[in-house]
Amino acid sequence: MGRADGRVGVWLDLVDDLLTRPTSTFPRQLLSAQLHETFQCQVSWNWLDGPGRSGFVCHVPMPGWPPPEVQQAMVDSIDEHPLIRWLAATGDTSAMTIGRVPRALVTAKGYAAVRDYLAPVGMDQQLAMAYRFGAHHRAFVMARGDEDFSNEDLCVARQVQPLLRLLDRHFRTVRRNARTGGQACDLTGRELAVLHLLADGCTASVIGSRLVISPRTVHRHLHGIYRKLGAADRVRAVLVAQEAGLLADRSEHPCGRRFEPDLTGLSGIFGAGEIPEI
Repeated sequence: MGRADGRVGVWLDLVDDLLTRPTSTFPRQLLSAQLHETFQCQVSWNWLDGPGRSGFVCHVPMPGWPPPEVQQAMVDSIDEHPLIRWLAATGDTSAMTIGRVPRALVTAKGYAAVRDYLAPVGMDQQLAMAYRFGAHHRAFVMARGDEDFSNEDLCVARQVQPLLRLLDRHFRTVRRNARTGGQACDLTGRELAVLHLLADGCTASVIGSRLVISPRTVHRHLHGIYRKLGAADRVRAVLVAQEAGLLADRSEHPCGRRFEPDLTGLSGIFGAGEIPEI
């Protein structure tokens, strides 16, 4: 097993454990801690819930940073940030680093903002890994100074990213069930995870690969889902699940669909605000 495989393997074990926990809370602090361990750098959890409702939480506390004037300057220049320019130009939501963004896509103002506001605190090299898109944007950002993140780091991030998206959907579904009475369906955590991938149009083999389980186990979960939802096939199961409120908004970058980024208010990556409900 290569070093990258070993780093990802830790995440597979962690996600497997989290999917079986009887809780509806997205474990951002635990995930931040594991990202800190995986990448050996500062990690921030970032949110954007609309204009004036954005911010970040650093895993390693940085008291007094950013000061108000720096915070405002970063907000004013956020559209010029290299990673934002990359997202706007390509629509590619995969994990990405500042150092890999072609210079032609970034303005002088954008690089100046990184140099003036992030380099002094050793956060000018960033690896952004978003896991929710749309009206309630969520992402983890790894940051350090000096050298860009390695190819191995980027490879690991791009394999961890879909696991974070799976966890996000899982915990939102469990929380919604608790609020709406959806628990009557009695779907297990693993069945909910399979259901989400099923709704994304993933085949049984792809579901098995994503969840690191055998095709036989996938079909066992599918049988349980169909039975509990009173459905005879995947199409009916997804329709029943949607009607019951068991699925997240399917417009949020499902399998095979190109995500069109909404950059309005993306100051949430570097801004400040009260921590929202996860």
